[in-house]
Amino acid sequence: MKTILRLLAYCTLLTYTPFSYATDANRSYQVGVLQIIDHPSLNEVLKGLRSHLDSSPLKQKVVLQSHNAQGNLVTNAQIAKSLVRKKYDALIGIGTPSAQALLVKNKSTPVLFSPISDPVGAKLVTSWTKPGGLATGTSDKSPVDKQIELILEMQPGIRKIGVLYNASEDNSLTLVAAFKQACKERQVAPAEMAVQNSTMISAAASALAAQGAQAIYIPTDNMLVSAIESVVAAGIRHKVPVYSGEKESVQRGSVASLATNYLRLGQLLGAQLEQILVAGKSPAEIAVASLPLSDFQLVVNKKAAAQMGIPQIPASILQRASEVFN
Repeated sequence: MKTILRLLAYCTLLTYTPFSYATDANRSYQVGVLQIIDHPSLNEVLKGLRSHLDSSPLKQKVVLQSHNAQGNLVTNAQIAKSLVRKKYDALIGIGTPSAQALLVKNKSTPVLFSPISDPVGAKLVTSWTKPGGLATGTSDKSPVDKQIELILEMQPGIRKIGVLYNASEDNSLTLVAAFKQACKERQVAPAEMAVQNSTMISAAASALAAQGAQAIYIPTDNMLVSAIESVVAAGIRHKVPVYSGEKESVQRGSVASLATNYLRLGQLLGAQLEQILVAGKSPAEIAVASLPLSDFQLVVNKKAAAQMGIPQIPASILQRASEVFN
C-alpha cells in the first residue's frame, strides 16, 4: 500500500506545473477585453490582436468579449470588476486606466495591456524585462526627443513649443516630462497645459497660443487623441501648427508625426496571448514588448501644414516620409 501511495505522489509531482494555464489543443478560450475609449489608435491595437489570432494556433479558438468604457472612469471600473469576477482565461486592457482597473482585486487571471507608454510608472509591472506579476503587454513609448527634432526641422528657429495632456493619465505625465527634457536640451521653452475633460481642450489650445507657443505637440494621450479635431481647429484659427504622436491624428488634421504602428503593437499583443494560452507561460516571465525606432513611421499632412501657416514642408522631411496626406 505504501509503495502505491509513493508512486501516486511521484506521478503528481511529474504532472504539476506552477502558475500555468490549460493548454489543451482542443479547447476554446474566453478572453475579456476592456478598452478605455473609442479612437483610431486603440482600435488599431484590437485589429492587430485579431489579425495575429487569425493566423495563429488560436484561430477560431478564442472568443474575445469586448467592452468599451467610452472614456468614463466610473464605467471603466465597473466593467473591470465584472470581468475579473467572471474568471476569464485572460483579460486585455487597452489603454492605461483599463489595464490598471483589471488588476484591482484580481488574484489569478492573467492581464495583457496595450498600448502603455510607461508600464512601470503606471504600476502595471515591476520592470520591462521581468514584469513579476499577473500583467505584461506592449508599449507605445514615443521617441519624444525625435518628435521635437521633427518639429524644429519643420519650423526652424522657433523658441516655444506647447503641449496639451490629461493630467489624470499616468502615461501622459511620463511623456510630458520627456517633452520638457527634450525642449531643455534643445534650448526651446516648453509651455504645458493640462485638461481634465474633452470640453476643455479647445480653450486650452487657444491658451497655449496666447502664451506664445509657436507649435503644439499632442502626445499619445487617449483623451487628447480622441478629440484631436478640437486642437486642430484651434491650430488653424491661431496659425499654430499641431503635431501628434500617432499616424491617425495626422490623417485627421495634425501636421506631422513620427508615428507608432499600433497595428503591429496589437499583433505583438496577440503573440503574448498565444504564449500564455498555448505555451502555458506566466505573464511574469514575458517581457513587455515595444517597437524599435526603425518601425516608427514619418507621416505628414500637406493641407494641414498650409492651413496652420507652413506653406511648404521642407524637402528633407518629404523625402523621408512614409506617407504624405494632401
